[in-house]
Amino acid sequence: MQDTYAKNNFIKNSLVIIKDNFKFILIILTIIFTLFIVFQIYNYINVKKLKETSIEFFDIIETNNRELIFTSLEKINNSNNIYSILSDLKLIQMHNSDNNFKNSNKIYLKLIEERNLDNIYLSAVASHAAFTLINASYKNKSDNFLVDIQKYISLIDEEFESFKSLKYELQYLSLLLENDINKLTYKENSELLDLYNIINNSDEISSSVKERVKKIHDYQFYKK
Repeated sequence: MQDTYAKNNFIKNSLVIIKDNFKFILIILTIIFTLFIVFQIYNYINVKKLKETSIEFFDIIETNNRELIFTSLEKINNSNNIYSILSDLKLIQMHNSDNNFKNSNKIYLKLIEERNLDNIYLSAVASHAAFTLINASYKNKSDNFLVDIQKYISLIDEEFESFKSLKYELQYLSLLLENDINKLTYKENSELLDLYNIINNSDEISSSVKERVKKIHDYQFYKK
């Protein structure tokens, strides 16, 4: 009799444990299912927004109204997706074509500091920014961008072979810019001449960069 009672009590306790566990499992599954639904809704909204931003972006760049383009791109610029980066690049292009290098420099800095770019894209943007501002400095005969130019050059990753050559070329052009702005004699600038020799004698620098730097060197060295 006692065995039967003990057996029934064990079964009863087992059923209570299973029932309690079932409730717990059911609650966990409900939470997981709810999170899944929320994620799907969130994902759908993001995809929908991305499609809308895509349509808006391409509609904008096809218009001829530059004021509208600037206003609309700055609006897209606040979205956190690929089109915010594309809008940055388009705004840079437009500011550069207008010779508004101060504004384009602000966007270059924003791209580099806030957009969390991979190293290869960061190097590409930094290279473009440095070349642009060196050109701008010669146009305006100004040293206002020298600090930022050095910053961009320092961000170029030499691990990428093609960017290593560009980095050396930009370092040379930056030193030359500083030399010309300060109206120093090229032949007497040992830092510039040393860098030229490093570029010219290096097996890791591309022939196209060597050729471009040599043309500048020869002109500067032999000009009267």
